[in-house]
Amino acid sequence: MTAFFSWQHAIRSSKLESTTKLVCYTIWSHMASDGTGCFPSYALIAEESGLGRSTVILHVQKAADAGFLLIDNRERENGSATSNMYRPAMPEVVQQLDGGSPIAGLGVVQHLDPHNNPSLTPQIKNTPIAPKGAAPGFDDFWSVYPNKVGKPKALAVWNRMKPDASAVMAGLRRWKASDQWLKDGGRFIPHPTTWLNREGWNDTIAGETTAPSPDEVKAAEERIAAAKRRNDERDRKMVEERCRQLGVLT
Repeated sequence: MTAFFSWQHAIRSSKLESTTKLVCYTIWSHMASDGTGCFPSYALIAEESGLGRSTVILHVQKAADAGFLLIDNRERENGSATSNMYRPAMPEVVQQLDGGSPIAGLGVVQHLDPHNNPSLTPQIKNTPIAPKGAAPGFDDFWSVYPNKVGKPKALAVWNRMKPDASAVMAGLRRWKASDQWLKDGGRFIPHPTTWLNREGWNDTIAGETTAPSPDEVKAAEERIAAAKRRNDERDRKMVEERCRQLGVLT
């Protein structure tokens, strides 16, 4: 059994949510036959899977957290973010059952996506190593930050800056209730690394005159939760229909 086929089989046999499996299958369709990596944009994955962009971001992270996907964040020469690089991986428990897998060491192939330009940044083969330990407050910050991408880089920035956690959390509560972050299902929420680097908790929110009250923050969070439930139900139905079209067993 090839390493790539083993990864496909592991995804199919896993307890991942059906939406997470669909996102993995969509990313897989851009990989070479030997399972080497690719870098389709969130927009392209969303278009091909029929899911929303925010849903794709969420389930890419779920696949990574479960150990099935390696994510390398990439940047252009001007420092702005471009699409992530994805490589298949095997959780340790799967490797033990499968007798080990060479997947995690596979390289990278060029992906012909018009949204990506592989010449913008050198291609890398090694997964970034997350710093060990975190300065106080990071776990609390990560647990509530709505755009959970690039955790190792965010952790490295937090450890370097050692910000006032209470000030960060107060600013984060303001931004989570802002129109900018609530717009289009959170489409304009920046990567946590970007937000931390620019000390976003100190930024002034357009149109803001006073800090929202705890009741306003709670009401905004309830609106977000309600919108998420509606989106999840819509996506669940879309995933089921898409899986039936693809003949994918979930």
